Amino acid sequence: YVVFFSLPAWYKVLIVGVVWILFTYLFFRPSIIGALLRLAPKKIRQHPWTEDLKLSLSLLKPKDLVFAFCVTLAFYGVVYVQMYLLLNAFSPVNWWETFLGFAAMMFLKSVIPISFGDLGVREASSVYFYSQVGIPEAAALNASLLLFFINIAIPALLGLLFIPKFPRPLPEDLQQDSGSSGRAS
Repeated sequence: YVVFFSLPAWYKVLIVGVVWILFTYLFFRPSIIGALLRLAPKKIRQHPWTEDLKLSLSLLKPKDLVFAFCVTLAFYGVVYVQMYLLLNAFSPVNWWETFLGFAAMMFLKSVIPISFGDLGVREASSVYFYSQVGIPEAAALNASLLLFFINIAIPALLGLLFIPKFPRPLPEDLQQDSGSSGRAS
């Protein structure tokens, strides 16, 4: 990660562009993944999950892939802009450093999905990756915690207001009494 930042800017853009094109191509051509699985060792090819994966990939339609891609791109774009604005509220940063730290942070968050309430991995990785490019650790932690509260905590708390209150079932002895109270003995 640190070596990447020491490279010239045009080289960084080239690397990110090539990786982006590769992943985008694979995303829109899921049949290639099936072909790559045929090159895998026999033990992997004979595993039941590979057949499930091939079947799942064959069910994907290009229209659905484009829609999912656009929605995902919009989601991450909004979260990136939020992070950029929050970081700039605490310390001046440039958009490229924010992007690289954000990409590394989200990648690590997806690789290590273990956290309590989606809290911890993003914040620790934010502090680590942003400190590598000279952004103060306090600014990175504050921005990351605010991002958590804006996108997760506050909507979750507001959502509690909309959870319907379901009636509780009566204990068995009350159910029998209420059913027999209208009858004459």
